[in-house]
Amino acid sequence: MNSVLMVLASKLSALITTTSEEYVSAKMSEAKATKDFNKALPIYSELINKLLNDKQEAITVASQYRAELDKTFLPDTDIKYLETTFSKLIKLFEKFDNKESPTFTAELVEQINGLINTETLKSMQLLGFDFKSAIGKPITLGVEKLIKNKFELMISASKSSNESSDKHIPDMYVYHANIYKEIDQGGIIEYVLKIPAYNNFPVKSPNPGELESRAINSLAFFLFQNGWTIFPSDFANNSVIDKEAFTHTLITIDMNYARRNYGVPETK
Repeated sequence: MNSVLMVLASKLSALITTTSEEYVSAKMSEAKATKDFNKALPIYSELINKLLNDKQEAITVASQYRAELDKTFLPDTDIKYLETTFSKLIKLFEKFDNKESPTFTAELVEQINGLINTETLKSMQLLGFDFKSAIGKPITLGVEKLIKNKFELMISASKSSNESSDKHIPDMYVYHANIYKEIDQGGIIEYVLKIPAYNNFPVKSPNPGELESRAINSLAFFLFQNGWTIFPSDFANNSVIDKEAFTHTLITIDMNYARRNYGVPETK
């Protein structure tokens, strides 16, 4: 018997003792012995109040007894319902089980399902078996652990993703650039710098000395407009060098400086 039932049994025993037939008879005899209505009235009032209070306490104890029994005793309707649905719950746990080292082996599943039987449960309950404590509580803890583990994995994956995203852009990027010399119909010379990594991203200037600084600023602004989505460095890719170009150069982009300058964080 659990501790709650022991306390309730003690209360019930005390009620039986204080409201026994001997107690009532003694009070009745005491009232009659006074042979005075005014003196007997308080005794009768005490007896009636005592009986009413004890009745209310008895009802409370009975309700508490019922609540405790309901925690451990399953009615036939509940057992029948469990017989038809419990296996589905076990299958749900099997889906989330470790496939390499499963907890819910075929043998264990068969044993658990075997408990959910009307005749078996009735017999076990008569022997004091607490179904909700023996099976319900572990299932509650299992579901809690399952949900907690899933959320921890989600949080861990999110952190890993953020960490990898934060590291995928180096501080510096170096790009090959081809410089072309163009002469318009009026004989005016203009130099055009093109970056193959960005579909020949063009920068023009009549002064070749300004091309590199213009290219750095223009490309940084271009990256800002595109959420800092950048292509890998083509520093080692000689195939981007155009032999027909007037000359060639390297464009170095300081990503930290560019992001600070434009004040826009990188879009993952």
